[in-house]
Amino acid sequence: GGFSGAQVFIGRSDGEPARVYKVGPRDEIAGERFGNERVRRVLGDVVPRLLAWQEGTELAGMKLELAERSNEKLNGPLTFKQLYEADPSEAATTLLERTLDQVLDGALGRFYRVAEKDNADLLELYGFVDRQGRARFGESVNRKVEAVARECGFASAAKLLESAEWQGSWMAPAEFYGKWLPGRSMTREVLPSLVHGDLNLANILLTHTAEASAPERVWIIDFARLQRLPNLTDFAKIENDLSYILWKVEDEAAFKRAQRLQEIRLGGGQLELPELLEEAQTPQEKRYARLMGLLRGIAARVA
Repeated sequence: GGFSGAQVFIGRSDGEPARVYKVGPRDEIAGERFGNERVRRVLGDVVPRLLAWQEGTELAGMKLELAERSNEKLNGPLTFKQLYEADPSEAATTLLERTLDQVLDGALGRFYRVAEKDNADLLELYGFVDRQGRARFGESVNRKVEAVARECGFASAAKLLESAEWQGSWMAPAEFYGKWLPGRSMTREVLPSLVHGDLNLANILLTHTAEASAPERVWIIDFARLQRLPNLTDFAKIENDLSYILWKVEDEAAFKRAQRLQEIRLGGGQLELPELLEEAQTPQEKRYARLMGLLRGIAARVA
């Protein structure tokens, strides 16, 4: 069950539709149940229906509808991530674009567009520091990145990052968490709204017909992290997945190309990035640039 550590099952019985059963820590399951109930009143059947739940002193469980295709002619349901990785075709790219548009503009956009201006310390809001300005999670992050560096044959994470020859300024995680972050604030004007909070590309599901240019139906699942945050939070999560999880780097030349595109993405002063598509060369790069262009375009409309 991903971040929550819950157990997830599919239950089937004769003559009855299959159901999803989720069992885990009481607070985690309760958070997801409340999130599911809250958004389904607005989003309708884009969110699988909660059918039953039970709470104990430590554990809780939920019974939910299972996202299923309505007829045998449809493909899926499959996650956005599965479709992206399985089908590199132009038709699939268009299908992915239409899916993102339905999820971010058509469904969750109902929340994003009613955001009202406020001020917030982003470092505290996103959990980098606590209310006293103390850095959080630094020790665990440093342990992990140092282990990765050693596995790659480097003496430290700093040496690994130096080898990448990134343009501009950067710092190793140990310096970021140990020196730069403690006591720092980053207060900005924001547009808070309800956000999914964990909109990774495995939490978006769809069904479609063969060679379809749009999904037959989409679902958004796992609202355990539903909360009020700046309304571009979900966009940033998807951008992270597209940039660092779905991007496949096969060799040194591909790494340099990916690095160049990330420098364009991170260096732009505006949300929209037309130069990203101009720079893209390979089919993977062009798909990435198209999806990023769509993502940033929707973000610009709600920001």
